[in-house]
Amino acid sequence: MHSSARNTRVGQSALQSASFREFDPVRVKERWENIHNGSSFLTDVRQGFLNRDLTRADVREIVRRGFEHSSGSFSGFMELFHMPLEQADLLVSFLYQYELMPEAWTISGRMITS
Repeated sequence: MHSSARNTRVGQSALQSASFREFDPVRVKERWENIHNGSSFLTDVRQGFLNRDLTRADVREIVRRGFEHSSGSFSGFMELFHMPLEQADLLVSFLYQYELMPEAWTISGRMITS
């Protein structure tokens, strides 16, 4: 096997494992506490993700917790994360664009699935 082919496989394997790694409990706890102290999801979590301070796994865990705490309610999630309902499109767009949307979400009594 040529060394370049071997390096390509190793590189691909490393990228695949990095994209599926576990969330960092310290980062998630810090952001979760920020939100409970009044920080907005968009300014704290979204911006942290876009700045690469948070991984996809970190954001998914924060979203999962928010979804759980809001009993699956989209409007409850928005309230919990200090976001006006007018920003719902921005939130949904962000979650879909970066593949962060929960498997199922209730919006106005209707089940939304990814």
